[in-house]
Amino acid sequence: MNMLQFSVRGLFHRDAFRSGNRSPDRARHGAARRHLQREAPRFEQLESKQLLATVSNNLDTGPGSLRQAITDVNTSAIANTIVFSNLGTDTIVLATELPTLTNPAGTTFSFDGTTSAITLDGSLALASDGLTIGAGANGVSLSGINLTIKNFNSGLRFLGGSTNSLIQGLTVTGNQNGISLAGGAFSGTTISGNTITLNDQNGIVTEGSVTSLTIGGTAAGAGNTITANEYGLSFQSGTYTGTLVQGNTVSNNNQAGLLLGLLGSASSTLTSLTIGGAAAGAANTISLNNNGVKITPGTYTSTVIAGNSITSNAQDGVALDGGATSLTIGGPAAGAGNTIAYNNGEGLFFQPGAYTSTLVQGNNISANDGSGVLLGTSGGSLTGLTLGGSTTTGAGNTIAFNQENGVEVSQGTYTSTVIQGNTIASNASYGIQLSPSGQTLEALTIGGTTTGLGNTIASNALDGIGIFGGSYTGTVVQGNIIRYNLFNGVNINQFAGGAKFAGLQVGGGTGAGNTINNNGLDGVQVNSGVYSSTFVQGNAITSNARNGVNLYATFGETLTGLGLGGVGVGEGNTITGNVASGLTASKGDYTGTSVAGNTISGNATGISLTNTKNLSIGGTNATFKNTVSGNSISGLFATGDLTATKIRGNAFSANPLGVSLLDAQGVSLGTAEAGGGNTITGGSTGLRAVGNLSNTGVSGNAITGQTTGIQMINATGTSAANRFAIGGTTASVGNNAGNYIASTVHGLYAAGVLNNTVISGNIFSANAASGNAMVLINATGLTVGGSLATQGNTLTASAGNALYAAGHMAGSGFYRNTLTASVNGALLDSARSFLFGIANNASLGNLVQYNQTGVRAVGNCTGSGVCYTTWFRNVRKVVNKSVGLIVFPKA
Repeated sequence: MNMLQFSVRGLFHRDAFRSGNRSPDRARHGAARRHLQREAPRFEQLESKQLLATVSNNLDTGPGSLRQAITDVNTSAIANTIVFSNLGTDTIVLATELPTLTNPAGTTFSFDGTTSAITLDGSLALASDGLTIGAGANGVSLSGINLTIKNFNSGLRFLGGSTNSLIQGLTVTGNQNGISLAGGAFSGTTISGNTITLNDQNGIVTEGSVTSLTIGGTAAGAGNTITANEYGLSFQSGTYTGTLVQGNTVSNNNQAGLLLGLLGSASSTLTSLTIGGAAAGAANTISLNNNGVKITPGTYTSTVIAGNSITSNAQDGVALDGGATSLTIGGPAAGAGNTIAYNNGEGLFFQPGAYTSTLVQGNNISANDGSGVLLGTSGGSLTGLTLGGSTTTGAGNTIAFNQENGVEVSQGTYTSTVIQGNTIASNASYGIQLSPSGQTLEALTIGGTTTGLGNTIASNALDGIGIFGGSYTGTVVQGNIIRYNLFNGVNINQFAGGAKFAGLQVGGGTGAGNTINNNGLDGVQVNSGVYSSTFVQGNAITSNARNGVNLYATFGETLTGLGLGGVGVGEGNTITGNVASGLTASKGDYTGTSVAGNTISGNATGISLTNTKNLSIGGTNATFKNTVSGNSISGLFATGDLTATKIRGNAFSANPLGVSLLDAQGVSLGTAEAGGGNTITGGSTGLRAVGNLSNTGVSGNAITGQTTGIQMINATGTSAANRFAIGGTTASVGNNAGNYIASTVHGLYAAGVLNNTVISGNIFSANAASGNAMVLINATGLTVGGSLATQGNTLTASAGNALYAAGHMAGSGFYRNTLTASVNGALLDSARSFLFGIANNASLGNLVQYNQTGVRAVGNCTGSGVCYTTWFRNVRKVVNKSVGLIVFPKA
């Protein structure tokens, strides 16, 4: 089909309009103009329908001008072409705004002849737009031409939808806005390969719902270069279904590379926009801006920022100024995550607000000068955000090598905000820092009970998780792997100086525990503070370079109300393989702090206590029992002022030294309550007691299976009222004050100064060959038994001596005890000044029965009959033996 061609030729020269005498040539030109004005347009038959309008001069108005060409094509209902013909390199300076291009059939702009570069300059057209494309003007092609548009309000403006248009290869610079688009359908329209720079406001800005538009593209060279504007790309409220922003370089913009939402608006609604993507070539490079991406409060349903490189921005990579709901940053699919790195501020910064259904997934957030992710500022709520948060492969973020924290969470309420499934590693400060500084940080979830929801928090320069003092009601840390951090795995109430601390849950019941291992100091450190409803439960705390758990209160401070372990299913911690102690506690008042239900094994020392007052370890109910076994030095070591500290109902087993008390005052190792006694089995020594042990009691325990059940060296009380007591007023096993010491080589071994030390109401049994139920060597000031019948001990040694005493025994007395079922009831070997019973007081004598020999005294008397050991009023019952008492004179 043939069509018509309309040619508008530039027949004018600008000199023809100058004042003065007219030359003959000018007269001829004037005649030509008058002839042209009288002529009808010339039409030619062509192969296809097309209107060709030629721009042949740089004038603002008149024939051959761009203004005239646009006017002409707007009158046509067919496809048309505006050709810049033989203009070389030229500038068109406009005094007023050009007509809006309205032809719906399509308009192509092209160069012809010598034309190589055209500049549209609006410096004289105040507040005017450069090229304006009307709503419904479809098929506009600004491609393949070297066109610069500058000094306008908007360099290129779409007043509404325009389908199948192509804006490509332009330079749009020095305008208020480079390219602006009003709402409409833009199916098949692409803005690609342009340089959009140095515009005072936005490089590209939308003013409403823009659907199915492509800005950039995935092919090589399709991306726009958007640089040195105030904002690179700005998307205001609207629906953006099918709109893609891909493959662009957005850099050096003064405020942000990308702005979503309307600044100053309380809430924007911006839906279904895609920035980047997982496909090859879809990523935008957003770098060297003030902020990489800035997002205002609003609803962002189905809006996705994915696969982009957001790097080296002067402040934050992505800054969210308030609640932004239903937004997706990244994604679990391969290639969907953004790289957010090397920014001078935070990688992502979320200010308080509602973030319901907002997902941050699959991103690489690394090497930022601030924290990888900062949540909150100085208060308010930040709710509904998901950072990672899915068991789907790839949903977790990698947050690493940031110069401050991996994730920092400020004070506020974090209902339904979760940090899950991320790898948070090698950051220069904390992996995660919770920093309310005495304020509230409530209802935050870090990790989870479902496999895959836990974070891996590793190799950070300080602590894996650093938790500063405040109220943490509803905040949980569960299911995480916390390891290889230079300092501690978890540090609670850091630098708080005794501040109040409430509501934190680290671990929990079955499936909720964290794995905290191989950290450079302690697995968990808890600092002084007043704790309420704070629990460390169900965790595996292993192989840390110092202690598994360190409860640290400086002198005079408190660490009260903490729960370490618990009585529910799975609430006990497993604390194993730590280099120093499984649990160490020091230097403060621990009223209300409970250590219960834990398994503490394979450490150097299971539990170490230094100056811990009012601490409870175990309890009278079987569910409170701590199992302390297989530690390489001792099950429990205690020293210092331990007033009112109670160690009850625990099982100590297979430790070389079950319990060691060194200058430990005021502690109760077992109690007379039902269930209050500990079981101490295996190892070389069950209990070792040394030094000042005033007001310390050892009661109700079962100590079995050692070489020595109890060993005392220079173990003293300070007065009769402040004595060291082993046992009590009854001889019953287990639930009452007396201890049961059995299956030992030596039940008890005591030596040295033992002033104000009393051993009463216990059962000592030794069953090894040549074993002794009780051995006293140079033991002075000791009382074994007492004035009451219930204070006597029962000593049995089936293959040895019920009592073996030797050396200087001044001030030591042995009263109302029963020595039975032994080879020798008592073997006194040069036991000098030892009161074995009381003269003239039959009630204080000892009962020596069912032994092969009752009392054998060796070397206690001289040849002249002077004896150094005194025994009085002892009752001797010898069964089937003729020897009740043998005294060997000193040679």
